[in-house]
Amino acid sequence: MALLSKDKFERLEDMEKEFLLGKVFSIFFRVTKNIIYETLFFFSGNHSKRLDLPNGYMVEQSFNNIRVFHSSMVEDYCIKKDESENIIKTDDFIVEFSKDFANKSLVLRNRIKGDKLNNKKVKDLFINKHIELFHRDRAVIIEDCSNGKIIWVEYITNNDNIKIKRMV
Repeated sequence: MALLSKDKFERLEDMEKEFLLGKVFSIFFRVTKNIIYETLFFFSGNHSKRLDLPNGYMVEQSFNNIRVFHSSMVEDYCIKKDESENIIKTDDFIVEFSKDFANKSLVLRNRIKGDKLNNKKVKDLFINKHIELFHRDRAVIIEDCSNGKIIWVEYITNNDNIKIKRMV
């Protein structure tokens, strides 16, 4: 993954931007001028958005950063936590549950369009906290199996009985 400061990138001259993108992209795939020009055009505007690149890579413009990463880093996931488990481990994170949450059946997943936490859209909560698109799509969301309600959202909710450690 490559990470660039959006502010610093925007202050570069056009030729410097082309050179920098060419160098960064060449780490991941064969670069053409069309890809560089398409990416520069894509960066116009301030919205958080993504552009597909060759070999399964993506470039993302979000609040403060420009990020190049493989699309597998933002793939959907859904993990069921049984009542007997108090630790869930993946390649990306470890979540540890204690007290009330240790003995509950829960689902750990990433966000789905329309998700709500306490009648507020999760998407709006992320945007209001300026959570970058990349982190929004990777955020762990915990849902109670008994009623299907979201009880915890990474970057949004604080609860001492749910601890997460990111590996990547």
